[in-house]
Amino acid sequence: MKANGIAAWPSLVMVVLSLSGRAALAAAPTPVPRSGPPTGSPAPPPRSSSVGERPSATVRLESLAQLEARAAQGNAKAQAEIGADYFRGILVSRNDAKAAYWYRKAAVQGFGAAENALGVLYSKGQGVPKNYRKAAQWDGQAAAQGISDAQYRLGFLYLYGNGVPRSSAQALKWFRAAAARGNADAEERLGALYLTGQGVTQNDARANHWFRLSAAHGDALAQAALGLAYLYGHGVSADRARALKWFRKAAIAGYGYAQVMVGDLYWNGHDYAKAVHWYQVAAQSGAANGAYRLGQAYQLGQGVPRSSTEALHWFRRSAIEGSHSGQLILGLRYAAGKGVKQSYRVAFAWVALSAEPPGPARFAPQVAKVLASHLTRAQIEMDVRIIRSWRVGQDIK
Repeated sequence: MKANGIAAWPSLVMVVLSLSGRAALAAAPTPVPRSGPPTGSPAPPPRSSSVGERPSATVRLESLAQLEARAAQGNAKAQAEIGADYFRGILVSRNDAKAAYWYRKAAVQGFGAAENALGVLYSKGQGVPKNYRKAAQWDGQAAAQGISDAQYRLGFLYLYGNGVPRSSAQALKWFRAAAARGNADAEERLGALYLTGQGVTQNDARANHWFRLSAAHGDALAQAALGLAYLYGHGVSADRARALKWFRKAAIAGYGYAQVMVGDLYWNGHDYAKAVHWYQVAAQSGAANGAYRLGQAYQLGQGVPRSSTEALHWFRRSAIEGSHSGQLILGLRYAAGKGVKQSYRVAFAWVALSAEPPGPARFAPQVAKVLASHLTRAQIEMDVRIIRSWRVGQDIK
């Protein structure tokens, strides 16, 4: 070991490793912070979009040639249908640029479905350069025609000031317009705004009202939000059974966070087999915390045979997928050489990543500092470059 006056380092690693097992899993699930996406973040696309849907619910009987003939004569509905065909790759090879071309022809004639589609394409930069101002233009025109998806997206653009002046009042106006038409995404977003007090007076009861409407329409985020409300007594009496009910609905719908929460509730109820089942489901669906919880289960031998090899596999997977807790544990294992070839350089990289907000432990920055004392300047500079360029899905060895 490099002489640095910190003789207690190996024991610190082992203490932290011992604390990362049973105590961490026994703790109650952590509630989601009452905050939305970072201010100024791009408005996300709708979770359910009508882009690519045909303007008519009827089955099309005409050939592509017949459709193109009508489109060439300026028929907006035919033009929008060709745009949808190119967007979805039906009868033709998928081509977003051609989809945008045909949608625009229909949109300039005031065809609402095409205006709606162009709003999404400009928000995502599909087939056209990403441009929030143009997205807001087309969303605004479609929203004025009562298309709820466009109203929802326009609300997001106003909420974060993308392509339009930031305005909570305008955001609420369009979210409410979309919600009045039964748009589940807008109902969920109104619930989130009341939960966090963003642009409105914080009100758990109002939040739950909108979450219930959205959940009834099958929205998994709203179902999970109700699970949290019942788990922690936000606007309702705390009720773990009802919390589990709502989390299960969201989990069955494929929401990774809810799958982990179902696992946590079963774990804290000492039903380790069911807990592990849901952690496996979450991990397989790409939920980083599901992989981390599964690693802890293998480390402790609860619900599965105890296996340091399997624990390491899932800790690594969780770290690669962005779990700060997984990154910390993996870094500590490299520092101690537990199941891996000992490397302070790799350990420093993982622990430093875990220390970025919101890190899992107050001591992560201090541990990173101790690890750095074992490295040369060149090694630290190498790790800094790795950390700055690191992306979810990237391993560090």
